[in-house]
Amino acid sequence: MSFPAVRAAAKLGGVAAILSTREGAYAIVNPSPAESTTVYLSLLDPTGKLVAANTIDIAPQARACKFLSGLVPGAPPDFMGSLRITGSIPVGAGAVNVVFPDGLFVDVGIGTPPGGVCIQVVTPARNPLTGECRDFPTPCDVPDGWEKVASCK
Repeated sequence: MSFPAVRAAAKLGGVAAILSTREGAYAIVNPSPAESTTVYLSLLDPTGKLVAANTIDIAPQARACKFLSGLVPGAPPDFMGSLRITGSIPVGAGAVNVVFPDGLFVDVGIGTPPGGVCIQVVTPARNPLTGECRDFPTPCDVPDGWEKVASCK
């Protein structure tokens, strides 16, 4: 089975499913030959509410390949929604739905949000699920589902 190539981007997203009959499997690739990347994974329900999140580090020219439940521990069972991927540097991603029990693969489209201008202003944001707070280089770098705050102190 072949899948279309995805241009590396700092933000990507697509449909996410964890069901008894199918589950999404994802490959997230760091194409940089020299820089490691921190990848923020945000699992959003159909209303856009953050229901689970995880942060992974990927070494230069390495990848993380796992089922959705392995990428985002604590993801709810019987889930349909979207997975948003935000990298500290551009990353590539691909996804399939694995249909059980047949083991069939169904392509899942991964896309990028429309581009825009983003000014270089350090933006603190908090993960509402974990309480983690970090400073991001621009407002555009804040992962989906995180809440922008005045300060992390």
